[in-house]
Amino acid sequence: MNLKVLIKSKLADRALKPLREELSALMPQGISLLEVGCGTGSFMLRCSPQIAHGLGVDLNASMVDYANKQRTAHNIKNVHFECVNALHMAPSSFDIASSTLCLHELAEKDACQLLSAMLKTSKQVIIADYGYCKSLAGRCAIELDEMLSGHYRNFKLYQKKGAIPAYVKQIGARIEREYASDIEGIYIWVIQGKIS
Repeated sequence: MNLKVLIKSKLADRALKPLREELSALMPQGISLLEVGCGTGSFMLRCSPQIAHGLGVDLNASMVDYANKQRTAHNIKNVHFECVNALHMAPSSFDIASSTLCLHELAEKDACQLLSAMLKTSKQVIIADYGYCKSLAGRCAIELDEMLSGHYRNFKLYQKKGAIPAYVKQIGARIEREYASDIEGIYIWVIQGKIS
């Protein structure tokens, strides 16, 4: 197992477990689900008992390999993981497309293209990503994580532009609901607006 997968599966996935629980509670029974930036697959695997089928995509082949091994180890048949750029996926349709802590890592143009692509393939998009963090300790922890992760520049531009609400406005969609998650500094946005 490579170092990034080890850190993600042993530390980040554990820290984000409350967020995964919050997000899975938003998934209606029997839906089809696309997860963009699925990483180790922990969210999709968590949703597997309640969804009809799911596809998790990520650019990191090691993460996808890990997710598929977890799927096989737990004998889960209704979800699959692929190493593919979501912008280059074959046309498909899902009830919900989701992404967790992914869009802030991308350049604004790429994040908006990805958000548009998610809206084109689904009836609803649910994004969990960084918003406003009230405490100094929380802000410092997020800043440090972004510096160590290697996408600090894009994160700072994401903040400066106005985060997910600004991107949603830019692509002509609308936010149906926005609320702070149980993890300080992370917000959940439910987005509508099928883009043709």
